Amino acid sequence: MRRGGLDGARDELQGGGVELTLQRKVSIAAVTLALGFLAFDSLSPGGSGLGPASAGAAQSPPAAAAAPAVPARQAAPSLRQRLEQARKGLQEPASDGFATPKAWLKSPPESENESTARSLAQRSADLSAAHRLTGVSLGARPLVVIDGSAYSPGMSLHGITLRSIAKDGRSVEIEAGGVVASLHLDTPPRSGGR
Repeated sequence: MRRGGLDGARDELQGGGVELTLQRKVSIAAVTLALGFLAFDSLSPGGSGLGPASAGAAQSPPAAAAAPAVPARQAAPSLRQRLEQARKGLQEPASDGFATPKAWLKSPPESENESTARSLAQRSADLSAAHRLTGVSLGARPLVVIDGSAYSPGMSLHGITLRSIAKDGRSVEIEAGGVVASLHLDTPPRSGGR
């Protein structure tokens, strides 16, 4: 028979009358986990801080008027506003929804292209000025003399590659360091076999 009142409750607690069922164990674990997450969130840097500092918006203490004003943080633009702004930046109509807009692709400014073309032309002129074509021999095995060294087509020597010899033998095309230049002969070429 069960006793009523405090004596019955004391007997149940002492005798293990409170049974930890699976449902109670899961409930206790869930509450413990929730409290742990709440403590971690409020103690971690950048957490939501559900303490008294965040409650300041609800209650304004009288000393707040004497404190220096903290500038209010501007709200970040919404996703919709950012997408509309990106769409306005596009100059072309979107014909293909999956194509990358030309405005998003990087293209070098025109000045870089022009300076690259000028620098290549300047490097080519410098290469032509630095070397001298002094002789050309046409025939079965054509040879040219550049800076006192003999070259045949395709041959590389002293950092210079002879790319081609003109049919008239008055000019040759050389390459050095990826730069192509033409050298010209002042005297008429000699034909081989004479």
